[in-house]
Amino acid sequence: MALLFNAYEVRAKFPSKPTKERARKVNPSALYDHSHFLNTYVYNGDDLGVTYTPSKSTFKLWAPTASSVSLLLFRSGTPSSVVPNILLDTPKAVIPMTYFGQGVYTCVVEEDLHNTYYMYRVTNSLGTNDVCDPYAKAVGINGVRSLVLDFSQTDPLGFRNLEFPVLESPTDLIVYEMHIQDLTHDETWTGPEEKRGKYLGVIEEGTTYTEGSVTVRTGFDHIKELGVNAVQIMPFYDQANYEEAKDGVPVSYNWGYNPLNFNALEGAYSSDPRHGEVRVGEFKQLVQKFAENDIRIIMDVVYNHVSSYSSSSFQKVVPNYYFRYNEDGTLNNDSGVGNVFASERAMARNFIVNSVKHWASEYQIKGFRFDLMQLIHTDTLRAVEVALKEIDPSIVIWGEPWSAGGYWGDMVYSQYLGDTSIAQFNDQGRNGLKGENDIKQNKHWGWISKGPAHNQEDASFINRTKGLMAGMIGQYYDEYEDRTNPKKNVQYVGCHDNYTIHDQFLANFGYNKDMALRTSVVATSILMTSQGIPFFQGGDEIGRTKPFNPETKIAREFMETHTYEWHVGEDGKYYSGNSYNIGYDTNSYKWDDKVSNIEIFNRYKEIIALRLSKKGFRMNTANEIKSKMGFFDNQLLSYSTIAAWNTYHCQGSEIGAIYYFHIGRLAENDTTKETIAFTDGSFIVLYDSKNELTGQTFNGSNIAIERLRSVIIERIG
Repeated sequence: MALLFNAYEVRAKFPSKPTKERARKVNPSALYDHSHFLNTYVYNGDDLGVTYTPSKSTFKLWAPTASSVSLLLFRSGTPSSVVPNILLDTPKAVIPMTYFGQGVYTCVVEEDLHNTYYMYRVTNSLGTNDVCDPYAKAVGINGVRSLVLDFSQTDPLGFRNLEFPVLESPTDLIVYEMHIQDLTHDETWTGPEEKRGKYLGVIEEGTTYTEGSVTVRTGFDHIKELGVNAVQIMPFYDQANYEEAKDGVPVSYNWGYNPLNFNALEGAYSSDPRHGEVRVGEFKQLVQKFAENDIRIIMDVVYNHVSSYSSSSFQKVVPNYYFRYNEDGTLNNDSGVGNVFASERAMARNFIVNSVKHWASEYQIKGFRFDLMQLIHTDTLRAVEVALKEIDPSIVIWGEPWSAGGYWGDMVYSQYLGDTSIAQFNDQGRNGLKGENDIKQNKHWGWISKGPAHNQEDASFINRTKGLMAGMIGQYYDEYEDRTNPKKNVQYVGCHDNYTIHDQFLANFGYNKDMALRTSVVATSILMTSQGIPFFQGGDEIGRTKPFNPETKIAREFMETHTYEWHVGEDGKYYSGNSYNIGYDTNSYKWDDKVSNIEIFNRYKEIIALRLSKKGFRMNTANEIKSKMGFFDNQLLSYSTIAAWNTYHCQGSEIGAIYYFHIGRLAENDTTKETIAFTDGSFIVLYDSKNELTGQTFNGSNIAIERLRSVIIERIG
């Protein structure tokens, strides 16, 4: 392998131009898959990085193509790029590392290195580079230097004894998607200024917002009040961001899909990004506070790419190993951001598996959402599942069954993942119900916003919506039983990189805010009565909206590069359907919206509570759904009406049967109603999206409902 220490070129001359020589650097990537390399240099241990004890720390780096590796120890985690002092970049010790075998260099420092920062100096075909440990579990500001840490010293009191409610099935979850900064960054959040946009701000209790005579809970208390039992937090691993305000300019906004150090926490959300141990302790406080309120944390992970291929520690330590290449030797770009992490390779697979194990065991993360999951090799996903289930069988795993380069719609039902518990987002159901995330090209129409004639003309919209309700990916009447497994289907109407459902329905209903809010409640009522794992974007429950200022530099760049992910509304506002970097003003929760839309919030809270109280909405198998849930197909109903029955709670009679009726854009006014017939009996109204009938009882054999309304009744006699 010594030959790989050097950089090589292939040079050629051609008869047509004999004096001109062409050269191309050799990419050794193919050699990494040779049997000799696999048998000699793959390391299967789980101790890469640093293993700390108070008496010694053992460092291991997998660098099979390096000619030498040294450990650099620093007095501080702050480099001169943050504080202009060249002395900060001078290590206090340089320790040569010894080749251990299987591609691993190692050294042992026999002293207590808790809170000591370090880097590696690696020499290989790229020259000599000082790099952050790619296996680092803690880092300093901006992720430049790795940190040796005694993690036990960061545990809040009682953290290792956290208790979570028993999770019988993933379908028992109701998942709320949120970003650390969005919840508390707006001025209408009235918590301590030093916690605004931070880990500790997320769990600040007792915050309220008052307007007139109305006072509402905000932030953490708002989430508790809503009643969800899981939050999926957008990336909080270390990102390629500047982590503290500079010259009065706040940290730039970013969702975090620009990974830098996969195993370490992001410092911008910490009260002190210069001291890596602080973010660890603060995030553990966040996990603990959610756990104490019976809410699990699901982590949004982005193992499919890194922020920058050329500056990545992975590339600098083992050139061209960790990335996927096309046949012509160019970097694969199926991620859409310039590189793809080669999760099919043994050491990349080992890295991902050990990474999720770290998050699950150290921070008690209870679920993982894989960004662009199609790009993750299925063998790696299977290994991830095995490893996580050994830690906690209730940990959930799901992801996007697509990449920027294509779509694998039945990924989790394929021969590769069909026998796993890994789930996927049901975008077919979303598109059927709400429409696609593209207003400019007029693709934003779904069953709920189309009229009866249009839904009849193309019945795929109503049938995909029924498929979503029945825990299926695809159209209900196509009987895709092989795609019906509610535990493998994440059902959603919108998420972070979509228009908010409020904004999309605004475009559907002529920018009539009342109609948009009304429609959003019906869409969410359908979601919460669907078989599967319901998931929604935080803020939908208060009518969250994302207009932006088109005059800013970032907004102009966004509009140029994301042509179909923004539009100008009839109201003259610019709306974003993918606001990943547009800024705090666009993305933050505006808590005055909760005051204005308090009845919308109340309907969300009621339908969430109803789902959790009725196991019939949370069945676990296709056979169970097929025998205990269906649609009123024996009646001639409008194509803008969905009427369903559910007999899960019946015991030998029709008592306990639940009927749920969802009406879309039946007409252009409220006077036209759909009459739905059923067997005569006594009923109680469990839920009414207009809150006019909830709790009432009646005797009869039919019900008449107008457009954009959901009513759920239960037979009591």
